[in-house]
Amino acid sequence: MYWRRNRVSLDEFLHDADLPSKWDIREEIGRELTRASFVIAGFSYKGSPTLLYTDCESIVPHPRFACAGAGGGAALDWLNMREQNVFMSVPRTAYHVHEAKRFAERSPVVGQRHQMLLLRHNQPVVSVGGDRALLSRWLGEYTPRPTRGLDSAEAYADFAKAYDISDSINSSTDQT
Repeated sequence: MYWRRNRVSLDEFLHDADLPSKWDIREEIGRELTRASFVIAGFSYKGSPTLLYTDCESIVPHPRFACAGAGGGAALDWLNMREQNVFMSVPRTAYHVHEAKRFAERSPVVGQRHQMLLLRHNQPVVSVGGDRALLSRWLGEYTPRPTRGLDSAEAYADFAKAYDISDSINSSTDQT
């Protein structure tokens, strides 16, 4: 990242203690970082999945998936590399989103903390964020290998157990 008006790189800003215009640059950073974008997900009254993206100027429906924030472009690139689509299983999709988040963290302004929620129609919301033993095992097994094995019933059973998900139906074939 480079601040044009002051001609200072991020590295200079972070490490040059004698930088004379540090307060001006801090204000410029504040103006740049206050822009926000959001992905809003949920279900319609009839149960169809709804995905909206907003950059705080307009709200746009998305038919596939959307990524927001400073690392949104990198995350979207990762999901496209994985050929993510609505026909992939819940565990495979959750894994791909974890990978995309980790890839987005390569940006110096993307933090490592995050929340991931699994939304299912007429089911309780489940937090599927954080590094569980299962995720660590999958990272060792699938990074950057094909993830087709995560579409199996066994993968869903492991996922449900790791995140304490109980279903009234078998969700190994549910789409996200």
